[in-house]
Amino acid sequence: TQWDVIIPASFLAASAICWVDPSMAPSIIFALLAFATIFISPVMAYFTKPATEGFTDTLTDALNTITDEKHSEQRDKLFFAVADLISKSVQSTALTNTLKESFLSSLMDDDLHDAALNTLQTALVKASENEGF
Repeated sequence: TQWDVIIPASFLAASAICWVDPSMAPSIIFALLAFATIFISPVMAYFTKPATEGFTDTLTDALNTITDEKHSEQRDKLFFAVADLISKSVQSTALTNTLKESFLSSLMDDDLHDAALNTLQTALVKASENEGF
């Protein structure tokens, strides 16, 4: 992707800019970060490929088993169990109290309020600029 080039290039550019500094510590740090982003990506892909392939195969097998008509009885049991779990969790007073508290605390958060207000203002300005709206 383009970020595989942009990130190391930006670190190398920062390293070159900081090279003028006599202590050179920032330059060395940026150079190490650039080389780390270049070499870590292929190494991580090499190590994570077996895990992701195994996970994908397992998930595909599970979905095939669930959707197969031979297992319709087990599928129905699974769906009823999930529906029962959801209905019991919705009726749980501890869960509803926790959700209420977290919702109220999020409403009282000044940063969240400012971000929501800025988003709303930006959306209104963009909408007012749209002639078809």
